[in-house]
Amino acid sequence: LDMEDTKEQDKKVIIASDIGGTNSRFRVIRRSKTDPEFRELITEQKFPNKDYDSFEDVISALVEKLTVTPHVFVLAIAGARVGRTVEITNISRWPIIDADALKEKFSLEKFYLLNDFEANGYGAVGMDTSDETMCLTVHPGKPREHHNKLIIGPGTGLGC
Repeated sequence: LDMEDTKEQDKKVIIASDIGGTNSRFRVIRRSKTDPEFRELITEQKFPNKDYDSFEDVISALVEKLTVTPHVFVLAIAGARVGRTVEITNISRWPIIDADALKEKFSLEKFYLLNDFEANGYGAVGMDTSDETMCLTVHPGKPREHHNKLIIGPGTGLGC
C-alpha cells in the first residue's frame, strides 16, 4: 500500500441521522481515526417520512444517492428505545426499527441507536454556550462549567 491508500483506510464514512415524525434528516461525513480534527462533509439529505413505508426504505433511498460506502450509522429517533429496537413516535405504520437487522442489511461496522433527546444530550456536552444562536439565556447568572444543562425541544407538528 502506498501512503495515500493508508490515509484513506484511516477514514470512516459516518451517517448521522435525526428521525422525527415528519422528516428524516441525514448528514454524511468522513472522519479520521487518527486525526480528531479531520471532518469532511459529504452530503446532507432530507426525506419526508410520508413518502416511505419503513425506515429501511428511507435508508435505502439515502444509500442509493451516496457515492461512498458508509461504515457507521448513528440513528437519533423520536421514540422509546428498547435495547437495540425502537418504535418511532407518530409513524405507527412503520414497523419497529431493529438496529442489528439494519447493521447487517447495509453491511455497517457499527450502528448506534439513540433516542433523539439522548442524542441532544451528547451534543450539549460539547456545545459552545457563548454562541447566542445556539443557547437562550433564561435567567442571567454566572456560567459554571461542567454543571447541569437543560434541553427543551418541540416535537412533531412544529413543521420543522
